[in-house]
Amino acid sequence: MKTKVIVLLAVLLIFSSFQYSTEKESKFSGIDFTAGLHLSHSRIPVKIDKLEDDLTLFYAALGLEAEFSEYFTVGALIGYGVNSMKDPVNFYQVPLTLQLDDTNFKSMMLGFNVRSEFFSWKDFSFSANAEFMHFMKAKNDFLIFLDNVDGTGEFQNSLTRMSLELLAQYEGLSNIDLFAGPQLFLLKGKFNSSETVGNISGDEELSYKQRKPLGFVSGIHFEAGDFEVQGKVTLFSNTSISAIISYTF
Repeated sequence: MKTKVIVLLAVLLIFSSFQYSTEKESKFSGIDFTAGLHLSHSRIPVKIDKLEDDLTLFYAALGLEAEFSEYFTVGALIGYGVNSMKDPVNFYQVPLTLQLDDTNFKSMMLGFNVRSEFFSWKDFSFSANAEFMHFMKAKNDFLIFLDNVDGTGEFQNSLTRMSLELLAQYEGLSNIDLFAGPQLFLLKGKFNSSETVGNISGDEELSYKQRKPLGFVSGIHFEAGDFEVQGKVTLFSNTSISAIISYTF
């Protein structure tokens, strides 16, 4: 229930600030486009049924953002991700018990983000940021060799992550902005295993999600020549470090 309330408040803040920005026509100066390289490495506590594990997730993506005013920005992401579990994951509902060790799943990633500044005061500004990413299904095949019969098996994994952030930003330093605030972090993934041994086949599905939805983020944003650089650290909901190098044209 608390999660739904936080999501609703963030959505209301984003759209109310968009309405506010359209009323400020004097500050509207066309659409500015920003292209950027996004890099992130995370360790995410997850729960698989009743078991606890840690998911390691890395991705590199190219992003394109459109800034419609000083208050509202939307963007799209496309990239490549790699993820793996820290501890083995067991599948018991297949002909022969399978164990997924620290296998790397590699797949394409698609995403979008929305950022909206809804209030400013002196050298401070306050914004709501929403980001959605989907990592497409990745497959790992393997062979099974027994004394009297052989077989084949396959592991599949896909996941979706979403984050909502309410950030306070200090803009009183020359070419350097500092920001921090709470984060709502949601992750949902699914493992599929299938196995065929002789004439016997079977499959099993295991779902997983984040253990801690509430986190805290902090970071820095600065200019480096014609480029802008952002570094961000996330704690509690997941432990991650990310960077964005961007250029506005």
